[in-house]
Order: sequence, then C-alpha cells, then structure tokens
Amino acid sequence: MRPAQQPVLYPDAYGWIVFAGSLDVMMTWVVLGVGGTEVNAIADRALRHAGLSGLILLKFSVIALVLLICEYVGRRRPPVGRSIAHLAVGLNALPVVAAFAQLALFFDHWTDELFHG
Repeated sequence: MRPAQQPVLYPDAYGWIVFAGSLDVMMTWVVLGVGGTEVNAIADRALRHAGLSGLILLKFSVIALVLLICEYVGRRRPPVGRSIAHLAVGLNALPVVAAFAQLALFFDHWTDELFHG
C-alpha cells in the first residue's frame, strides 16, 4: 500500500496566489472604472472580447495552469516547485501594488482639484 500523499504540495502559497489573483481582477476593474487602461495586451483583448467574465476566465485559467505546474514540478523537485509557487505569489501581487499606487495618485490628484480648484 502506498503512503498517503498530501492533497497539494504548497497550500499556503496557492491560497496567496488565488487571493492576489482575485485582488488583481478587482483592482483592474476599479482602475478601469476611473478611466485607466489595461496594460497587459492579452488581458486587454480578453476584456474587449468578453468583458469582465473574459478577464476572470483568463486570470483563473492561468492560475490553474501555474498550480498544475507547481504540483508537477514539486513532486519531482520539491525546492523548485516551492520556488515557482513563491514566484507566482510575487508576480500576482505586482499588478495589485501597481493598481493601488495608480489609484492613490488618481485620488490624490482628484482631491487636490476638488478642494483647491
């Protein structure tokens, strides 16, 4: 009998990947709502073709692929799989940080104009 395997190798990292990916979609939608643009050409095409549903489908398809890659690589070379998972967390967090920065600049400019003319 084979020993039981852990259902997934890096559950904490996967939770953060999904969380950051979800924030990315939400922040993209907010930035677009205040007049911003999508800078990722593939995501922009998904948005133009299928709207928010297309963006969500694209984002979570990529996330699913990354998780599958982490599992495949991690079962053969655990340190490399863990590194890929941690890299994916960081890469998914970058657009969220950028969106927060864009919104901070937008609202700073907006409030300056509102209160100081």
